[in-house]
Amino acid sequence: MKNVTGNKHLVLKTAIVVLVAVIGISLGYVGVGWINSYNVEKVYFDKGEYDLYEGQTVDVTAKTDPFGAKVAYSSNNENVAAVSGNGRITALSQGEAVITAFHKKSGKRATVRVVVMRSKLILNLTVSALDLDVGETYKLQTVSSFSGSEEKPQLKFRSEDTSVAEVSDDGEISAVGRGETTVVVYNEEYGVSKEVSLKVRPLLEKLSFAEGFAEIAVGERYVPQLELFPDGVRDTQVELKTSNDLVAAIVGDGVVGKASGDAFITATNKSSGKSTTMLVRVVRPAASVRVDKTAVSLYEDQYAEVNAEVFPENADNTDVLWTSSDEGVAKVNVVAKGKARIEGVSEGKCTVRAASADTPGVYAEIEVTVSKRQVTKPPQQTENISKETYINGILVVNKTYGLPKNYNEGGGLTAETAAAFEEMKKAAAKDGISLRIASGYRSYNHQKRLFEGYLTRRGQSREYVETYSARPGHSEHQAGVAIDVNMASDAFLGTPAQKWLDKHCVEYGFIIRYPEGKQQYTGFKYEPWHVRYLGKENAEKVSSSGLCLEEYLGITSEYAD
Repeated sequence: MKNVTGNKHLVLKTAIVVLVAVIGISLGYVGVGWINSYNVEKVYFDKGEYDLYEGQTVDVTAKTDPFGAKVAYSSNNENVAAVSGNGRITALSQGEAVITAFHKKSGKRATVRVVVMRSKLILNLTVSALDLDVGETYKLQTVSSFSGSEEKPQLKFRSEDTSVAEVSDDGEISAVGRGETTVVVYNEEYGVSKEVSLKVRPLLEKLSFAEGFAEIAVGERYVPQLELFPDGVRDTQVELKTSNDLVAAIVGDGVVGKASGDAFITATNKSSGKSTTMLVRVVRPAASVRVDKTAVSLYEDQYAEVNAEVFPENADNTDVLWTSSDEGVAKVNVVAKGKARIEGVSEGKCTVRAASADTPGVYAEIEVTVSKRQVTKPPQQTENISKETYINGILVVNKTYGLPKNYNEGGGLTAETAAAFEEMKKAAAKDGISLRIASGYRSYNHQKRLFEGYLTRRGQSREYVETYSARPGHSEHQAGVAIDVNMASDAFLGTPAQKWLDKHCVEYGFIIRYPEGKQQYTGFKYEPWHVRYLGKENAEKVSSSGLCLEEYLGITSEYAD
């Protein structure tokens, strides 16, 4: 029984050994040594080349066919790349090496190329130049990349002039003093560096306007100039404000005049809080000057009154400055605001200028011609005048030239004179002015009674009476060409009717026969109510000349005795 059992066990063991052997042969490795010795047909790597940085490692275990054969590894340049027995390659220094996997028994082998590169640090900065104020800080931002196995190298910072700026280990720049310096970011091991040009500017200590006062016109734009101390301040921006924007408004970087008056303009630098103030005066200047006559003809020792107006009427100053270009020819004297008297001195020509008192460049001019007086006195006329006198087609009636007693007896106003007055009366009515004839035609005898009645007045001398009343035969009223309007009285002066008559009578052929200031030529005092008909053409010529009728015709007005 024992022998039978033992034989059974032996048979079972043998069968197991045979089965394992069959399986091992089918799998290719009954024993590694046997495969190594006889059956390896190929050794190979998955890649043909590896690029590594110094210090990097990579596992490159070679494969065999059949699988699993043991190989040996070697490097042809172990200073560049070393390889371990299990196929781990270690990059050592820059260069190239070939790693070989070798199956000793079969002689099969494979190679892989290894390129070892030096570790590289690339550095960039977000800025290359900076402007800072003293006391200001700025954190530098770096943009860097590193190719290598070790940790990313640390960057260092330094300032070339620490009296201008200091820089911390983490790249924060502190501006400490005025000047210029360079901040360097670097790594010595990898030989990289970048520079930042730094300018540190002083803080604003003071600002002021270049002018403490400015005068501008309404509508004018003025840009004030500022001075900042010390020089080189970085923040030069200021904000302008006005104390009165109805007078002077801020528009952009300037001031625009809105209305007459004063306004204080303040400039403030926000970053420093420093400010300064100036006064701006806005004026409404004269734009033009107009004169009522552009040419005046005078005799020596003769004068003419002229008027000037400054526009616009609401200009701050409407005063007029009068000057003569040659006072040896004609002088000019101020009579009242806007009114002057031009006096002929000697024969010649000159220019009288009426200029704005505030703006002398705004003016109007009057051409003045002064001639020598050439007056021929007619023969002295007696009371028995035989014929009326015409000079340049104009009937002359004054103290020198009289009329016959029976001239125009009962004829009344001439048809032309009456028609012209009616036309003027209607025009005045449209303007709300009432004109009427206070005294028109007077006969020789009527004038005689009137004149002799004045002589009987107590306290009135003949000389005085003859300043306002003509002797019979010497009154324009007898000729039917003169009218006393509304009232023959000084009370007429200054009334609306008087002002209208003075301004418009020339348009209808009349002149104010005895103007103000002309008594030495006319022989009669100023009578604003007394108009004389000349016809429109002659009236315009006499009026525009600035002369009275005697001056215009070059005649006298003096009684024979």
